[in-house]
Amino acid sequence: MESHELLLQWAEAQGIELRGIRPDRIPGRGIGIIATRKLKQDELLLRVPTTALRTKFTVPKEISRRLPRTISVHGLLAADLALDASGRSPIDTKQQRQQQDSQQHETTQALDEARYRYAWLLANTRTFYYVDPRTAKLPREDRMVLQPVADLFNHADRDGCAVAFGEDDFTIRSSGVHEPGAELSICYGNHNNDFLLAEYGFVLDGGNRSDEVCLDDVLLPRLSARQRDLLEARDFLGNYMLDRQTVCYRTEVALRLLACPSSSSTAAWEAFVDGGDGGGERQQEKADHMLLGLLSKHRRGVVQKRIAALEGGCMAAVGTAAQRGLLAARWHQIDGLFETAIQRLEERLHNR
Repeated sequence: MESHELLLQWAEAQGIELRGIRPDRIPGRGIGIIATRKLKQDELLLRVPTTALRTKFTVPKEISRRLPRTISVHGLLAADLALDASGRSPIDTKQQRQQQDSQQHETTQALDEARYRYAWLLANTRTFYYVDPRTAKLPREDRMVLQPVADLFNHADRDGCAVAFGEDDFTIRSSGVHEPGAELSICYGNHNNDFLLAEYGFVLDGGNRSDEVCLDDVLLPRLSARQRDLLEARDFLGNYMLDRQTVCYRTEVALRLLACPSSSSTAAWEAFVDGGDGGGERQQEKADHMLLGLLSKHRRGVVQKRIAALEGGCMAAVGTAAQRGLLAARWHQIDGLFETAIQRLEERLHNR
């Protein structure tokens, strides 16, 4: 019996309800949730009672009292997972409870870094943001809980199922009509693929509407110390982003400063930051030319070289083939963002 089938047996004992759905292996996506029959709009798919949630307050004292009081909720839940000798199965007898306590004490002594790291990654990739009267008193980053079965829903940037927390339960409802065998997803948030890769270990194929790439490595090395000081004083230093449509306003501010006729003449830039014209079409054209050159150079000198290294033999000893393939896929996406931006700039400059 596969692990997700054992999970369903355990979930049923906890009062977790699945309606018209089941976990299954999905090629290239691990385990996900699929429809077992035709589903209607706004149909209840999953109900997780709040009593089944694993939170800061459900961690056994045997574990929590051995850890620093300042430990994060992620760290605490990871310790709970790593030291859970019972699988949270129902305990029927005093003898079983005593045996569980003994096993837990032994595993507390035997916990090693690799086991804890694995549990931490599970907690980091599977927690949900949750606010109730108790968690509301915690820092925002610690209002996280583990939800059995709900964490098997994969992420989609559009058409995700509707999720809702109530006083008694967490529910997921269908966002439309789904045929048998269709995968059902939820939206983890408006995240670019770099965030998804770092936090969850995957990237979205087929165009993530929230995708963007940071241009700090492109722009920051071009700034003089004085220019950095000017940007920092106006809270515009760093966090420069390029998405599928354009660069962000922060990037425009940095480009306008770089396009100033001299390092000592920044009046036009100051006017632009303050919402004025800032040199108008002429300065915008300079900024566009500068961005075009920077993106083209970075694409050739960094992005495409990274792709070649990952897909060639020079990095064969680094990581696994699957890891290299995933990183190469992300770099191809970044290359696509650069290519689109370059084409857009070339067309704009040509039409001026």
